[in-house]
Amino acid sequence: MPRTDAASVREELGVSQSEYSDDEAATDIRRAGYLVDARVADRLDDTELLTDLETLVAAHFAHEAFTDTTADGQQIKQLRQGSRSVSFDTSGTTGPGGFASPYWSEALAIDPTGRLGVHTRSAHVTSTSDSE
Repeated sequence: MPRTDAASVREELGVSQSEYSDDEAATDIRRAGYLVDARVADRLDDTELLTDLETLVAAHFAHEAFTDTTADGQQIKQLRQGSRSVSFDTSGTTGPGGFASPYWSEALAIDPTGRLGVHTRSAHVTSTSDSE
């Protein structure tokens, strides 16, 4: 049985029901519940904290729909100025679903068991022209 609801996940995301329907939320909440139950629930008896974790993980799953990604789901941002560029590839700092989100980071931060998951790595690539 889910601990969170669609309205709580929408509030966390800052979106309306027209942007993120109850049906869409139900899928993300179900997946979040499975993850929280499998990794954390047996070691944590704080119902409010489990609800917060489930809400954040559901928001993490939903976040991908509201984030610019490449065709294979990687989040890449690039800054350019003249011939200089900096690329930030967050594909290594991921949560379930293979993408990064602030909701996953927050869930990890408030998980006292440390079992929800861990960040792996984040690659930063910098290139400059030798002519400058």
